Amino acid sequence: MTLADLLPSVRSFAALHHDPLAELVAAHGTPLQVLDEREVGRRCAGYAAAFGADAVAYSAKAGLHPGLAEWIASSGLGCFVGGGGALTTALRAGFPPARITLTGPSISLEDMDAAFACGATIVARSPGDVAALHRRAPAGQRVLLRVTSACGRGGFRLGSGTSLSAIADLGRLDFRGLDLSIGHRLSRFGAYEAHLREAAAFCAVIQARLRRPVPVLNLGGGYSNDFATAAFASRVRGLLALATDRYAIVPPRLTVSPGRALVGPAGTTVYRLLDPDTVDGPDCTCGEPHAARLVGRVSRAPLNPMTVAGVPVLLPADTARGDLIALSGTGAYHHNDAHATVLGLRDGRASVLAERTELFR
Repeated sequence: MTLADLLPSVRSFAALHHDPLAELVAAHGTPLQVLDEREVGRRCAGYAAAFGADAVAYSAKAGLHPGLAEWIASSGLGCFVGGGGALTTALRAGFPPARITLTGPSISLEDMDAAFACGATIVARSPGDVAALHRRAPAGQRVLLRVTSACGRGGFRLGSGTSLSAIADLGRLDFRGLDLSIGHRLSRFGAYEAHLREAAAFCAVIQARLRRPVPVLNLGGGYSNDFATAAFASRVRGLLALATDRYAIVPPRLTVSPGRALVGPAGTTVYRLLDPDTVDGPDCTCGEPHAARLVGRVSRAPLNPMTVAGVPVLLPADTARGDLIALSGTGAYHHNDAHATVLGLRDGRASVLAERTELFR
C-alpha cells in the first residue's frame, strides 16, 4: 500500500472492490492522517542529491513523531528542532548531535542546557539569546545567527549594526554562520537570490570588521511542494560564487532546512463531515493545493465546490453529513496539535506513529 493506493484517480477508485482508507478508518477512527514513508524518503533523497545530505536538515516544526524522525534520520539528513522535546525525539531517532540545531522564537534556558549537553548547534534570534549564550554556553558552543530582510520578522536585521554587534558579543563561542529567514511556500528563485546577494555582502562586512569567517549560510525552508530543487541548488551555488568573488571572500557553505516540502505531499488526512461546513478535526492552513475524494463510497453526482477543513475542493454534489472525506497533501503541520491519529505506511503496512487526544473522540 502506498500513497497512490490511498488516493487513486477517480477512474481507478471506481474500480476498487475495497477502499484502503475506509479500512484504516474502521480500525483507527477519524480524524486520521496517513504518511507514506516511500514519498518522504523520495523527497529527502531529492534534496540530498541537490545540496548534499550533509547540507540538508529537516525543519521539525513541520512535525516530528518518533517514526517519522527515524525515516528522515535514516536518509542522512540533519534536523532543526524547536525545543527540548523535539531535541530528545531527534536524538532517539538517530540524528547525530552535530547535525541537530536548536532554534525557536523563545528558547528556554533548559532547552539551551540540553543542547549544550549533547553538542547541538543553537540559533540565536535575539539579543536575549546572545546574552544567555554568552553567559551560559561552554567555550566552543556552535551558534548560528538568525537574520531577516527588512520585511522579515523573528531575527536580527540582515546587515544591521545590531546583528554585527551580536556576532561580536558571541566572543569565545563558535560562530558558525547565518540562518536566513526568507519566506514560506515560495516557488520562484527571485526572493532567495536577492536575499543571498544581501547576505554575501554582509559576510564581507563580518570578515572585514570582525575578522571572523562565515562558514555557513543556511537558506532555510519555505519551499513549495513543486519547487525545482536541483535547478535551484545549481543556480544559488553559482550566484554565491559570483557574489563572494566580487568581495574577495571565501564562499560560505550553503545549507537548507526544508520542512513541509519533505513531508507535506506524503500525507493524506481523512475527516468525517459533521455538517456542510464542519469536519471533526482542525483546519488545514498550509496554503498548498489539495485533492479531495469521498472515502468508502462512489458517487456519480456532478462535482461541486466545497470547503473542507478550511480548504476549497471539488466533491460530489451529494456529499452529506457523516461522509468520510480524504484530503491529500496534509503531511505537515496539520497533526502538531495531536487532534489526529497519525499512521505511517512502511513496506505496505500501516503502523501508529502518534495517537490523537480525546478531544474529537
